[in-house]
Amino acid sequence: MAAIVEKHDEQATRAELGATWRDAEGRCPNDLTPLLSVIRREAAEKAEALARAVGGLALQGQEVTTQAEPETTLLKAIQEGNEALVKANVQTDIVERTFKAGHVTKIYQAVDDEQIAQHGQTSEQVQFNTLKYANANPLLRERTIAEVTNMYYIDSLRRAGLLEENYAVVVSLCPEADDETLRRAGFFPESKSLSLQATTEEQGAITTESAFVAGVEASDAPRHDYEVAVQFAAHFGAEWSGLSDAEMIGHVLLIPKSAMPNGIVDLVKLWDDMAGGTFFGQLKPRQDYAAYLEVCRARERALEPTAERVVAELMSLSPVLKTPLEATNALSKIAEKHMLDRALIDHSIDARVFGAKAAMDLAEARFHYERGNMQQVQSAMNSARKNARSGSCASGASISNENSPYNDDGTLKTVEQIEREREEKDPSDDSDEYGPLTFYCTEGHKNTRRRGELLTACKHQPCKPGSVGCSGTELAQAASQEGQKKSVSGSELLIEALKKLVSKDAKIPQQPAQNPKKLRRSDLTLAA
Repeated sequence: MAAIVEKHDEQATRAELGATWRDAEGRCPNDLTPLLSVIRREAAEKAEALARAVGGLALQGQEVTTQAEPETTLLKAIQEGNEALVKANVQTDIVERTFKAGHVTKIYQAVDDEQIAQHGQTSEQVQFNTLKYANANPLLRERTIAEVTNMYYIDSLRRAGLLEENYAVVVSLCPEADDETLRRAGFFPESKSLSLQATTEEQGAITTESAFVAGVEASDAPRHDYEVAVQFAAHFGAEWSGLSDAEMIGHVLLIPKSAMPNGIVDLVKLWDDMAGGTFFGQLKPRQDYAAYLEVCRARERALEPTAERVVAELMSLSPVLKTPLEATNALSKIAEKHMLDRALIDHSIDARVFGAKAAMDLAEARFHYERGNMQQVQSAMNSARKNARSGSCASGASISNENSPYNDDGTLKTVEQIEREREEKDPSDDSDEYGPLTFYCTEGHKNTRRRGELLTACKHQPCKPGSVGCSGTELAQAASQEGQKKSVSGSELLIEALKKLVSKDAKIPQQPAQNPKKLRRSDLTLAA
């Protein structure tokens, strides 16, 4: 991957930042706000540079073109036989797809060439892919920018040595929108789930724990997550009143390890206390939080055979996967199929995660399975696979069953079968879930794209910046029958979100408490 931002020598960076906030005796002052504000602003600028590098985006009327490409995508990992990276993606997918609340994950990352990386894929490459392929939905644009900025911000905290004794904590709420909009964007509206994420340094490695917590006590209950989030932030000296969900993501809390000796579950318990005594946000009997971690680990161990089957089938489709989106779609459908199969006997999986229609099919299949009616089970499961609409993480990309890698009976199609179906496809069917495959930009240039591909700029160069809108639902909404109505590109709106973020006063009032035994609000100094 071509360098998008200038790399710095890690020791020099530590010394440079260290001189800013350590006194002559090497001690930290009480208030880290000035340092954290600088780091935050620099992170936003790096995120802007990365966004500009994705596809030659336009900023302030100037076209910027780069040859930068991520070294590792899921597609490339599949094609090169990098099973470790493929499996890491699969394991994340199957857990996030099926357990929307009441689960904790933990991943270990190394520092590779001065960047945080997992199985050869750096955090920067992950965010490059996110910007390039998963920014279609307007509900997600500012969240995407905040997440990219956080990636640089947290890495700078690591370089400054601030993750050795602290956690960088991110709170990601479900957006405020109607259920159908949330469902289309990849969220699970029944639980309005949020995530609490804590990143730190452990024995030379970078670890990230993620806890999935419900934003409502029950599916028909009002949301309580926003009020709890404001109270949660205030507990650590931050003011979040009036912030949007995207802005909250962008306000990383720096919390001492001494305040959460058991890791992320200590924050989940605090959250549940503030929510009135819930358990992972839901009205369920409370359990010992530290002991519950073993429940989560046991659940993941039980999913290991399923993950192996998903990896094997995904790798077998390598010859017919041509684009990163095709690889992502294949992972989604294969993981969905196998988790549906597991949900038949694993009732800890909420059937609703597969969509309303598939949930009814699955309930019927479970009913017949318990009674030994295997023919009815097979019929109901076949229907569930056709009707399933699930998602592992919110991306805004629609995954349809149009190009499912499975036959009606649930068997995996062969490579030859998929190639034959592609050749026989009706050429007059020239649209997909994003809109027409052939359309015109506002300057009259004809553009074509592959199924599932999103364009961020007109292919005809030079062309007026922002003249093409091939970005998810905007294209379908903006295109007329002639495909010549004006729309704004998703990438340009991403840049605008970044400019808005950079222009804000970066107040980051969180810092380590003075007393390592007890975290008190009085120990924290708010930004002016």
